[in-house]
Amino acid sequence: MLGFAKRMWARHKVLTVLILIAFGVLIVFFSTKAFLYVKFLLGNDIIVKLESDKEDLFIVKGEEGLIKFKASVTTNPFCTAQCEYAFRDLSRDLYLDKNVSVLRPGNPLEKEYKLKVLMQGIGQDLYRFEMECNSVNTWLCHTEEDVTTRSMLITVNYDLNEEDKRLKEETKPVLESLTKRLETSIGKKARLDEAMILLNKTLNIERLEEESASINLMIARSEEDLLLFKDLFSQNKYSLASQGVAGLEQELEKTELSVENLTFNMESALASYNTLVENVSNVRNSLEKLRDNMVEDESFITSLNKTVEEFNHATKVLNEKTRLEEKEDALNNVSEKLNQLSATWQNLTSALPLSNSTVDSLEETYLGQVSLSETYNPISLGIIFEEPEPKCCLFKECKACCVSEDCKNSPDTYPVMLLHGHAVSEGISAEYSLEGFTKIQKMLEEDGYLNAGTVTLYTPQAGSQGLWGLSGTPVVVRSSYYFDVFQETPENYVVVQTKSESIDTYAIRLKELVDIVKYRTGKPKVNIVAFSMGGLVARRYLQVFGSQDVNKVILIGTPNSGIVGEVAKVCPLIGAELECRDLTEGSLFLNKLNRGQKPEIPVYTIVGTGCEMDGGIGDGIVLEDHSTIPWAENYIIQGVCSGKLNPLHLDLLKPDAYPEVHQLILKSLEP
Repeated sequence: MLGFAKRMWARHKVLTVLILIAFGVLIVFFSTKAFLYVKFLLGNDIIVKLESDKEDLFIVKGEEGLIKFKASVTTNPFCTAQCEYAFRDLSRDLYLDKNVSVLRPGNPLEKEYKLKVLMQGIGQDLYRFEMECNSVNTWLCHTEEDVTTRSMLITVNYDLNEEDKRLKEETKPVLESLTKRLETSIGKKARLDEAMILLNKTLNIERLEEESASINLMIARSEEDLLLFKDLFSQNKYSLASQGVAGLEQELEKTELSVENLTFNMESALASYNTLVENVSNVRNSLEKLRDNMVEDESFITSLNKTVEEFNHATKVLNEKTRLEEKEDALNNVSEKLNQLSATWQNLTSALPLSNSTVDSLEETYLGQVSLSETYNPISLGIIFEEPEPKCCLFKECKACCVSEDCKNSPDTYPVMLLHGHAVSEGISAEYSLEGFTKIQKMLEEDGYLNAGTVTLYTPQAGSQGLWGLSGTPVVVRSSYYFDVFQETPENYVVVQTKSESIDTYAIRLKELVDIVKYRTGKPKVNIVAFSMGGLVARRYLQVFGSQDVNKVILIGTPNSGIVGEVAKVCPLIGAELECRDLTEGSLFLNKLNRGQKPEIPVYTIVGTGCEMDGGIGDGIVLEDHSTIPWAENYIIQGVCSGKLNPLHLDLLKPDAYPEVHQLILKSLEP
């Protein structure tokens, strides 16, 4: 028998070796396939990493900024990733680049874009690089082809160039000085207008009025030009403003000269008019004296009567609106005869007695002295060359950037942090945890929030304080407490994935995440929307650090009183032991959490129910009565569980399955 075997081996040695090799390959192949399938069931699918050389650009008019992106994927070695990427100008709501690329591990996508200032002045434009990737299903690539998203918000902060700054600094004081000069001329002109109104009652002053009207046109033109310069200033068009200043100054000099000429002419007219008024008064007084002291001489009395008649006739000219020359002529005729009468009276009065005869009474004149006010006050035009507010544009709408304290502190602008829950498997990458809120984050942007991608502890802070908040639109970010940073030097750090810590540790990391989001947005508070265990992390954060940095907390499917039964038993088998310990009903962590004081801010819970579970009904992971909180505002979502591996608990974050969750988030976020 042994000899037969030897002969067979010698005869079929090559074939036998080949069969053994093939059998070994099949074992390895099917073992690998089974291993990869198990990994897939535990959540291992595709990881997308997106990074850029910078997230904030600071450029000036006439310059360009370059930004580089690098996107890579980690997948099953037998998988390829199909990625749709886009670079989007959020300010003008248009795509600058959009394409599809097939990525494999070790074969990253690298893109770079040149950005330049498209607006005048100071402000901010927003851009975003977006990626949506999914593994392609093949016989060796187990995947449901779910989309994994990554995006990165880019701020382009623009300022005036040095030339515009110089022109602004030179032009502004000149325009302010010209404005004051025009206001002074208007004040002087107003003084003249007051006198002209009085003169115009009894004096024909057409020439002065024509001169005044011409000056009014000049003033109106200068005021209109100043308003134009104000508009140029408000639009940061300092070069155009600078070019027109000389012409405006020449125009204003003509206006000032015309006002001075009118002042001279007005003073001359007033002097002549006031002399006339004084002469009228003197003539009247003299006539009254002669009338009261008439001598008994018929010829004298007759002449006096005629002179009084002529005076009364002259008063009609004096009281009517006539030229100054006509009034002077009318009075001069009376004055000449009055002089003759006065001389005659002087000769007769010593020889003749006074007469008892009467003469006509003297008509009244309505002339009065008119004078220019000794002082004048410049009249304010209200033209202020304010430096324009920084302008921020988003989705085709441009408005003043959110830089005032009122805007910064408005609850309407507070950012929203989306906080994931417990990772089913401790062994899979923490990156997968960031995907739970992808669809809700996308829908929130349609509701008026700005998708700012993700924030983790290695999200940089330096140099970007408050830039995410300048648009005035609240941002929504996905956050993870599964990352930490090991600082090697002040310049270098290593990102560490840590998914096996206690919830207390995660709460400390959440404090750092909240600080980062506050720093990036410049806002005093954040809103937290947390799923499952993330809600316990948020509650513990509030208990330890207080609620001064948080506006509202919304908990979705959170095991506020812990997990029980099968769920509690299975949790530590595949999940992190410390997490599962804290999550279990009756744990020391939950005991401390639930006997502490309730937060001083609004807390909402969104609770799924409808699935039969150990001890009652719930969402397949958390019992309904273990998710609600007595002192919170609780919302109940009725649903169903599709199976052990697809509980309602996970479907709560799927807006297409349970859109009411999204609506309740919006309702709870309302100020």
